[in-house]
Amino acid sequence: MDVHGCQRWLIAALLACAVSVFATAALGSPQDVAATPDNADAPMRPEVLRQAHVLQSNAVQEPDSNTNWQLVDLPHRMPVPATTALVTYWYSTTFSLARPRSDLWLFFPMLRTGGKIFLNGAQIDEIQGPDPLHQVRWFEPFMLFVPPSLQQQGENRLSVRVMTREPLTSFGEFWIGPQALLREKFEHDRFWESTTMTITSIVSLLTAILMFAFWWRRRQETAYALFGMSALLWGLRSVLLPMTEVPMRLWVGWRFFYYLTTGGFAAWLTIFILAFCGAPMPRLRRFLVLSWLVGPCAFLIVGAPLRTVMDKIWVISFIPFMFFAVCKLACFAWRERTLASIALVAAMLLTLGLGLHDYAAHQGLMGMQERYLLHLGIPAFLVVMATVLLERFVDSLAQAESSNERLAQRIAEREAALMRNHEQLRVLERNAATSEERQRIMQDMHDGVGSQLLSTLVLMQRGPVSQPKMIGLLQECLDDMRLAIDSLASHDPDLLGALGNFRFRMAARFAQMGMDFRWHNIDMPELCNVAPHASLQVLRILQEALTNVLKHANAQSVDITVTFASDVLTVAVRDDGIGMQASRHNHAIGAAGMGRGLVNMAQRAGKIGGHVAILPCANGVAIGLTMPLSSAIDQAALA
Repeated sequence: MDVHGCQRWLIAALLACAVSVFATAALGSPQDVAATPDNADAPMRPEVLRQAHVLQSNAVQEPDSNTNWQLVDLPHRMPVPATTALVTYWYSTTFSLARPRSDLWLFFPMLRTGGKIFLNGAQIDEIQGPDPLHQVRWFEPFMLFVPPSLQQQGENRLSVRVMTREPLTSFGEFWIGPQALLREKFEHDRFWESTTMTITSIVSLLTAILMFAFWWRRRQETAYALFGMSALLWGLRSVLLPMTEVPMRLWVGWRFFYYLTTGGFAAWLTIFILAFCGAPMPRLRRFLVLSWLVGPCAFLIVGAPLRTVMDKIWVISFIPFMFFAVCKLACFAWRERTLASIALVAAMLLTLGLGLHDYAAHQGLMGMQERYLLHLGIPAFLVVMATVLLERFVDSLAQAESSNERLAQRIAEREAALMRNHEQLRVLERNAATSEERQRIMQDMHDGVGSQLLSTLVLMQRGPVSQPKMIGLLQECLDDMRLAIDSLASHDPDLLGALGNFRFRMAARFAQMGMDFRWHNIDMPELCNVAPHASLQVLRILQEALTNVLKHANAQSVDITVTFASDVLTVAVRDDGIGMQASRHNHAIGAAGMGRGLVNMAQRAGKIGGHVAILPCANGVAIGLTMPLSSAIDQAALA
């Protein structure tokens, strides 16, 4: 809902308030006519009776005119003697007819306590009234047919016998005339008196449900719960008040709930307005809630004797606080200067004014008849308040969605920045790992190929070297260089490819020497990624072991077994040569007394987290390499 739509709702609601109030104020007449004798030939016009004689009497039949009747204006509101028993009143007036009419009706806009209606001493109808066991209150108009047989030419005497236990009498003006002319006013009054009460209760309860639903979704917005509480209490009051008949054994409880809902509406509405203005005032809130609860509870304990205090003092005690809340709301509206805040002030003033009117009508001040208006303005008031709160709710949702969108955008930007930083970090780590690996390879080539070339050069400088020896030295340099090339030749850090190339070259060399070369793979995986540095160390250890076989073992065959476990690589090299001294068996390579070549193998294995050992063997020598694949794989991942 946009702002302009909300404004249209607010204006429409305020107009509805005004229309309802003005329509109610116009409930008086189709046409006010003085009580004049009827012309026999002219159509009868409706006649409003505004005066009657009243007499307090328990008589079953109308007392005669010699008794102490008093002439009063209608509506008649006077205090009833302080008693809980029923008090009976007679109201009597006269009207004239030129002749009996076949279409003569009585219209009572209000007959709160019912009664028996008499014409010329004969009862023509009865509307249920209170009795010793029941309390009866009517909130609707009545139309009664006047039988022609009871009418008489000239003056006719109409009497009404009413019984009441209310603090004040409540007998209003009434009409006499043709049904066709009175029916419109009857339907008009019934709608505004009865139907609107039902509409108010439905609107109030639906508004309460809506507000509590909003509050349930946004618990931090207590204004929805406060307004929902006031709407709920007024809705319950609107259901409770029009109850026509209440058993006297339940009357105190019924009255208790009436006070609870009436005072609760005023208290919680005041609390809501203060909270809406940003001035919650916790102490005042506690006082209002306490006053709201103490009054009805005291009445529940004391009963009917406390009714006068409750009606005249307790109910009106909330009005000053409501005025204070309206002043706060007016200041808030002055600061905000929005149509919504102005509409709130207008709606609250209207509600307060109608409430004061109903209080005056209930107490019979200034002779006002007992006609209530607050229930007519409440639906429009609730619509105004609910619309403002709904607008606030929609705005908060829009702000939340906007905040979520901004947050999502920020998160996306942060994620993109993190991805860029992460990618840059990966590139730096990869470059650093590559540079480090190249540095290690260069160091290995320097220590390997470079050292062997330097040794060969020094040997040649010392004197002549035989051709076979020179070929062997150069072959070792070439093999070492090929190992380095194989470990860096492929972009794929797969150890299996490097082992395959190494196996191919060494098989050819052993074949030239007339020796058997056997290679066995156990549980070989499809892929075994290791760092180039680790791959180079494995190849050099194998080369060192096989070179020792060629140079020193005097063997006829050699077996290489490569075993791939879940996280360990094991390589075993066995020959059938002359073997080693017994003292060197079953010792870790690198111990004192071991050869230089074996020590180099141990050092190379240590660089990749592995170790080399001489294995027990019946003939010849067996050397084993064990290397954990986890560290080698991690290094490959970084590379």
